[in-house]
Amino acid sequence: MKKLFLVFVSLLLILALVACVKNDNDDSAFADVNDRINAIEESLAKQKAEFEDSLNNLELEISDLEKTISELEEALEEEKQHYDEELSKLEQKLLSVLDILYVFEFSTFSFAQNEDTLEGMIQYEILIPIDSLLTPQDVTFTLKHPLTEEISEHDPIVFSHTDNVLTGELPISVQYHGYFELNIEFSYLDYLGDVNSMTFKLPVMFKVDKVNLAWLHATMPILLFASDLYSDYFDGYTYVEIERAKTYDFSKLPEKALKYPVSVSAAQGNYDQTQIPNFFENVTYGLSNYMIYWMEELYGINPDTTFKVIGVDNYLNVIASSMISKIPMDQMSFTVYTDGAFTGSMINKVFSDLDSFNDVDKEFTKWLANNTFKTKIDANMKSEYALVASKLNNFEYVVNSTNGWNLDEELMNVVNDELNVRVLSVSDAFNRLEDINKLDELEYLLKTRWGEEENESMMAYFSKEPIKNLLILGTSPAGEIHDNYATFEQYLEKIIELYSSEYKIFYKGHPRYPSEEDRIELFDSYGVVELPNSIPVETLMLLYENVFIGGYNGTSFHSSQKGQTLFLFGTLEQIKSNKTMEDLIDNTDIFNETIYITVDSNGDVVIE
Repeated sequence: MKKLFLVFVSLLLILALVACVKNDNDDSAFADVNDRINAIEESLAKQKAEFEDSLNNLELEISDLEKTISELEEALEEEKQHYDEELSKLEQKLLSVLDILYVFEFSTFSFAQNEDTLEGMIQYEILIPIDSLLTPQDVTFTLKHPLTEEISEHDPIVFSHTDNVLTGELPISVQYHGYFELNIEFSYLDYLGDVNSMTFKLPVMFKVDKVNLAWLHATMPILLFASDLYSDYFDGYTYVEIERAKTYDFSKLPEKALKYPVSVSAAQGNYDQTQIPNFFENVTYGLSNYMIYWMEELYGINPDTTFKVIGVDNYLNVIASSMISKIPMDQMSFTVYTDGAFTGSMINKVFSDLDSFNDVDKEFTKWLANNTFKTKIDANMKSEYALVASKLNNFEYVVNSTNGWNLDEELMNVVNDELNVRVLSVSDAFNRLEDINKLDELEYLLKTRWGEEENESMMAYFSKEPIKNLLILGTSPAGEIHDNYATFEQYLEKIIELYSSEYKIFYKGHPRYPSEEDRIELFDSYGVVELPNSIPVETLMLLYENVFIGGYNGTSFHSSQKGQTLFLFGTLEQIKSNKTMEDLIDNTDIFNETIYITVDSNGDVVIE
C-alpha cells in the first residue's frame, strides 16, 4: 500500500513540472515550480506521517480487537463448558428427582397387630429403580405416641430401630394400647455424593377389644381389686393406677395387667411414692382429664372397644368423667369398690327405706341423663349414687360387708335381690386366691414376699420366738387425738406391759403417714419393730399364722378373725358408734375377747 502511494505522488510531481515548463520557460517560473514541489513534498510528507500514524493506530485497534475477540471466544468456551456442566447436573438432578418420586410411589409399608396384644409386625419395601443415582445408606424406624407429645413433656418416642435392609419385616412392641405414628427415614447419597433422606409416615394402631381402667385409692379397694385381678374376674386388659403406688410392686402385675401411659398416669412413671399428689387431676372433668382423652383415643381407633371403668365409692371422679366422655354408654360398664369404713357410714346416713332409695334414684337418673346427653354437665357424682346406680346392668358395687347397713327389710331385699351389689370380704378374697394357688402371686404384688422360700416373705418377721405376733395399727396424727385416748407413748407403755412377754410386738402405721423420727426412736427404745407402712395390714392378718392386732379403730378391724383383735383404743361406746363395728360386736363373736383401752379422768391409761 505504501508503494502505490509513492507512485501516485511521483506522477503528480511530474505533471506539475511539465505544466510549469510548458507555460513558463524562464528561471523565475522554474523557481516557483520548485517551491511548489517543495511545498507539495512537505505537505505529502506531513500527510504521509499522519497517515502512517493513523495506520499504526488502526493496526493497534485491530490487534486489540483481535485480542478482545480471542478473549470473548475463550470466555464463550468457558461459559459453554459451564453450561454443559450445569446442564449435566440438571439432567442428573432431574433423574435423581425421578428416582425419589419412584421410591415414594412404589415403596410400601404396612402394620399388622397380633390380635389385640401389644405386639405387631411392620412390613416394608423401599424400592429403588435400576441404575438409580441414589446410593442407599440405612433406614431408621421411629415410633411415637402423639397424645404424649401433646399433653406432656415426656418423650413421646416409644420405639426406635435402624437397619440397612431395604425390604423386610420388623417386629414391634409397645407398653400400652393407642394410636401411634411410625416415621420411616430412608437415608441415601444423592448424585453429588451428599447425604440426604426422605421420610415416610405410617399410622400404627394398637387396638384393644376389652379394656378395664382402674384408678383406685385407699387400702380396702386395692386389696379387693387385686384379688379380682388374680382371679381373672376382668375380661381383656386392665390398666392399673393406685394412689398409694408404693403398695404394689408394679413389675409383678399379672398378665394383661399394665401401667398407664406415663403421660396419663398420675404417678408419672414414679411408683415409689407413698402418696401420689394430685391423684385425681387426670380423671377429673374440667381439670387435665388426660385419662379420658386416652380412652377417647382408644375408642377412636376401634369403635367396637368396650370399657370397664373401676373406681372407689367415696371419690367417683373417674366414673363421672368417663360418663361425660364421647364414648357411648352402651360400650361402658363400671365397677365401684367400697372405701371401707366410709361405705357403711354413708349408706346409713343417706338410706333407710325404699322411699329414701327412690329419692336418690330419681336424682341420679336426672344427673345421668344430663351428663349423657350433655344438656347440663355436672362432674360431681355423689357417693350415694353408687348404690342406686347398681340397678343398671352395666354398674357393679363391690362392698366387703352389708352387715352394718341399717336398712329396713324391704330395701335390704332390693339390695340383695335386685341390685348389682357384690359382697366380697377380704378373707373371702384371699380364700379364693388360695383355692387357685395364686396367694404367692398376690404376696409378690403386695411386697410381702420376695423369694420362693418360706422365710423369703413377711413370715421371716413372724417366725421367731415368741411365736405370737402383735401388730399395733396406727392412724393419722389427727386421729390420735380424742378425749377417750391416751397419748401414743402412754398406750405403747401399756401394751409393752400387757403383751411383751408373750408376743413379738410390731407397729404398722397408716399407709399415708410414715413415722416421724421421734417416733422411730421411741420404737427403738422399746424394741418395737416397725413394718413397712405401705403393706396392707389385712394381708398380714389373713395370710400369716399367729398374727394378732390392736390399735386405733379403722376399716382393717372389719377383716378381723375371731379372737384376732386383742385390744382397741377408746371406749366400747366410741367404737360402736361405727355401725359396721356395732354389728360385728353385737352379732358376731369376733370381738368377744377384745379389751378397750382408754383413759380415766386423771389421764391414766385404764382398761374399760
